[in-house]
Amino acid sequence: QIKAPFYLLVAFNAPHSPVQATDGDLASVGFDSDGPRAPNTTVDIATREKSPDYGEAGKGNTVRQTFAAMTRGLDRNVGKILDAMAASGRADDTIVVFHSDNGADPRHGGSNEPLRGNKFSTWDGGTRVVAMIRWPAKLKGGRKFEEPACYIDLLPTFAAASGAEAPENLDGINLLPALAGEADAGPRDILLGSDTVVSGRWKLHGKQLFDLSVDAREQHDVSAANPAVRKRLRKSLGSFGTLRGPAVHSRLPLPEAWPPEDWKLPEEPTNLKPVK
Repeated sequence: QIKAPFYLLVAFNAPHSPVQATDGDLASVGFDSDGPRAPNTTVDIATREKSPDYGEAGKGNTVRQTFAAMTRGLDRNVGKILDAMAASGRADDTIVVFHSDNGADPRHGGSNEPLRGNKFSTWDGGTRVVAMIRWPAKLKGGRKFEEPACYIDLLPTFAAASGAEAPENLDGINLLPALAGEADAGPRDILLGSDTVVSGRWKLHGKQLFDLSVDAREQHDVSAANPAVRKRLRKSLGSFGTLRGPAVHSRLPLPEAWPPEDWKLPEEPTNLKPVK
């Protein structure tokens, strides 16, 4: 029984590589046990981790089918959390947010169509993801929120909902007035990467400017026709580097060497292709 305010973060690892699903979830999406099995799309990680069996189990007939089965498992387990909230009697006055961290990697069964780009990129296929928020006591459901929002908005939004004071100098905003239909989120710039910023209908990606309201696929550079917009976003992009949060000191002892000598991040792929 929940009696005090709480914060719960549930970071699901699925759908994500390694692409593996349970027998029950595979059966629910039409798995044929006598048919072919999907390839292991994480052989490179298996080699890196020196674990030859990494990613081999839990395969459906295709990568896409296995991905769908993993999504079914995600849905079922989110349902368990919501059911527990209902049983606690706190569902109406509890904010629930569901969102992904980035776009899909087509090698592992995902798809970002019709958007351009994939995971590891700042094209909309890599950054525009589904997100939902529920707060029955304060927000009317069944509506689509059209304005740009980002995970950086969660801290100031939760702080406002709880009556707490958010830290200063945040690049996120309190979304509650906009979500409640009481006010617009207002003009704002959202940093997507070291060379990419989005501002309402406009997106600056490197040296290119796109009007997302008429070009969701990001195919047509409109810099020449909108030099003032491009100049403003270039200036905004540079301003993000000036943001500084409060100093944080760890209580843990400093490591003798940092980063560890054997610590490497894998190279990010530049050309991801779908796998069936």
